[in-house]
Amino acid sequence: MNKFERIRLIRSLGLNTEVDIVVTSEEDWVRQSSWLKRFHAYTVRAFREDGVAGTDPYFAVIDRDDFEPYRRDWLSKGWLLIIAEPVDPQFAEFAGTILRDGDLTEVQIAHGAGATVRRVTHEGHIDETCVVRGREQSTGDSKVDEALRQVYEVEDRYPHLSTLKHVIYEFSYYRTKVGYRKEHIIFWEVTGIDKMDPGITHAELLTAG
Repeated sequence: MNKFERIRLIRSLGLNTEVDIVVTSEEDWVRQSSWLKRFHAYTVRAFREDGVAGTDPYFAVIDRDDFEPYRRDWLSKGWLLIIAEPVDPQFAEFAGTILRDGDLTEVQIAHGAGATVRRVTHEGHIDETCVVRGREQSTGDSKVDEALRQVYEVEDRYPHLSTLKHVIYEFSYYRTKVGYRKEHIIFWEVTGIDKMDPGITHAELLTAG
């Protein structure tokens, strides 16, 4: 699965995620212009279909007109663009990752307005680490516990996906309600799920077993 498919998997699992589309070329940008014109600014992530390693270009929020030169440059260089309704990290309370590893769950988060997952994963800025064993143990933070409850519900909903107990979720908690479900908790991506079968689609994954 590519980056966009992993984001779509989040939604298929029943979790809240961003309102987005993927743009693969200049022609595709024109084709999806009516959707793109709905917003005066975007949250933008980019990736390569070939999975070349490196830091993917990213804008937490950028004005639509200001993004024009970047859009043209990135597409010309082979980047695929995930364009989303803007979710401004200035309204975040915290952001980070949830590592599921069997009975162990480890949460690493950065606190405060402006917090993004990249602050944790790329910059190594970790304000708090919570480790719990078993579902009954609390992290001591009701907002983090709510995110874990949602993750556990996904595991119960898809018991045939044992890989879900060995993945990393990227998530944030916002003071405002965000995402397609308009909730405080938003999940950005799940990594590790494609270890089950590199060629499987998320639709096939959810219906297998």
